[in-house]
Order: sequence, then structure tokens, then C-alpha cells
Amino acid sequence: MVMVGTATEFRVERVTRENVQNFSAGLSEMDLRVRGRKLGVDFWSWLYFGNPTGAGTAVVALRGQRLVGKFGRVPVRVTVAGERLTAELLEGLTLLPECRTWMHLRDLVEASVLAESHREADR
Repeated sequence: MVMVGTATEFRVERVTRENVQNFSAGLSEMDLRVRGRKLGVDFWSWLYFGNPTGAGTAVVALRGQRLVGKFGRVPVRVTVAGERLTAELLEGLTLLPECRTWMHLRDLVEASVLAESHREADR
């Protein structure tokens, strides 16, 4: 799935098991720049697809070939009133400083929701 918004100045792609390695180096570089964390390239595959609770959903924003943003959602186990449930953790809404606008943030969140609906349809 590729989403291109004319007003967004970037394209948004869904991260999958098959393509996560294509984005891993860019995700690690962006995270280092924005958060100061040095994460290995294998971290992203583990975060979105190695979770024992289930696979997550992630999208990346690209300007040309450069990764400029990401947003993910990962399942987590919680206990509510003694009942074990699966909830969703909104994770890592990130944009490089020069790309931070309300429209870009909104587009990443919207793309994540659409990616989930595509993932559900693929099952």
C-alpha cells in the first residue's frame, strides 16, 4: 500500500514483514537524530513483528528515498478488573524537525489506521 497526498510532500508506505529490513537503517538513523537513541537495525523487525502478543502496524513517511517519519501501533497485554485483554500502544510518532507540521502528523496517523484495515483484509 502506498498513499500519496498532494499536500503532504511525502509518500506513506506500510511496513510489512517483507519490507521492514528495507526501512530499518533509515528508522535507526531517524531515531538517533530525533531521540538520541542508537538502535540496531534488527530492533524494528522485533518491535513490529516479533511481539509475542501479535504483530503491530507501522507506516513510514518518505520524501524521495529519504525516510522522514514513522508511526506504529503495537499490541500489549493489560489486565482490567482481573480480565486479561489485548490493547494497542500508539508508538513512536516521529517526524524529522523540518517535516513537523500538523498535516504531516495527521497524515501519518490516518495512514496507520488505513494500514490496519488493509492488514485485516489481507488475513
